Amino acid sequence: MFSDLIVHAEDSDGSFLLIEAAEYLPPWLNPDNAENRVLIYQNDIHIITPELVDLEDSLEICDAVKLVFHNSEKTCGCIEIQNAIKRKLTEYPQKIKDNMHMAIVSLPVEIAAILKLRPSIISAIVNSYCNLDALEAKNCRNIEYTNCVSTQIQITKYLYAMLMHTRLIKNVTHNIPETDKKAQLGFKLTCGYYVIMNQYVKDIFSSSEYKKYISNLSKTGYFKDNIEGSKDYKMLLEKAKSYFCSMECPLNTHIFNEISHLKSDKLFEETKEALIQCDDSKLYEDDDDWLNISPDELNNILISKYGKCTTINNEDLDSAQNITSALTNFLKKSSDFEGIERIGEDVEDNKIDFDAEQFTMCVEKLLNIATSNVEIELSEDSEDDDDNDEICQEIEKELSSKLCSVPNSVDNKTVINNLVQSMKEEGLSGPSSNVLKTIDIRKTDLLDSDDDD
Repeated sequence: MFSDLIVHAEDSDGSFLLIEAAEYLPPWLNPDNAENRVLIYQNDIHIITPELVDLEDSLEICDAVKLVFHNSEKTCGCIEIQNAIKRKLTEYPQKIKDNMHMAIVSLPVEIAAILKLRPSIISAIVNSYCNLDALEAKNCRNIEYTNCVSTQIQITKYLYAMLMHTRLIKNVTHNIPETDKKAQLGFKLTCGYYVIMNQYVKDIFSSSEYKKYISNLSKTGYFKDNIEGSKDYKMLLEKAKSYFCSMECPLNTHIFNEISHLKSDKLFEETKEALIQCDDSKLYEDDDDWLNISPDELNNILISKYGKCTTINNEDLDSAQNITSALTNFLKKSSDFEGIERIGEDVEDNKIDFDAEQFTMCVEKLLNIATSNVEIELSEDSEDDDDNDEICQEIEKELSSKLCSVPNSVDNKTVINNLVQSMKEEGLSGPSSNVLKTIDIRKTDLLDSDDDD
């Protein structure tokens, strides 16, 4: 609609648009260096490359906008990135309506009026309740849950599911039946509301959170042994305050101010009166059966999003050999702190011969050495080579005797069976499935949740 508009979109996860195109991003791009480098211009995603601005250099948003405007051909992302993101966007705006849920809840008339006047506040209230800490939960046990009215609220399905599946605070003074869904939801929302209203402190630098924040900075050496009140100390303190102001719950402060403004408006009292006189029989709510999903429906959703996986037959020794070969290839690689980066490699083009029997023997040998009861003492002061030779011979004899007991019946099928069993025992994720991901084999390729065989 606006051909000259350049948009910068971020949330708490950073450049969230790139999540949809993760498989097609250039190797240099990661969450640590994506700040201010991803923008939207003329219906395309634009990425400022290291050729335009070095990754070591800081990039201000104003400079980023100018770079995209004057170098749009160079910054425009590849067609795969564009298509991946636009596929997600084709579901909108209809998906916004599909993702909404209408519910009837029992709320104190004050909160009901606020949500009627400003429905968007529901998001902050739900998140406040679902993220209660122990102290906040304790304070919510005695809140006032009276003078309630039934009212409709429109909420996203995601927030509704969060609210439904977050447990009700225990030991509350109000006896709310488990069968009364309206009251259960209403009480949770009431708790979230009062948490927001009680969290607000006009002077955030006198709050307990700020005092704890400064204390933690002191313990970790942030102030570099500077004396409190000194010039350097004050400079570091100002930086810490600036960071605290930008990060410490600015949303709840904004919500508090908005609620306070609503309550001072004449329309607030009129809305309360209208809610009290409202006919409950005219209220309606959506069916929430969508919260329950069968295994077949889940499989269909996964297939539609990720495609149908071809399950590897455990009887197929060729497949087993490919996996053991790929694992061996993986183990021979070197890595840095970010792990092993696979660029332009094809597992099938890098086949190596792998002797599963020999591999198992090596593992057995290592285990037997580690658990051996033979104690060998080497004196650091000894310079007698003959003694050392004798010790080495004893070690060789011990290894030979141990290796004679190693079974010779290990095959590739056993390797696969062991991997499958490991993945079943480790749950959703663990060492086995993580290693297999690195060689381009997903857990679902080996393990079907509906078939234990």
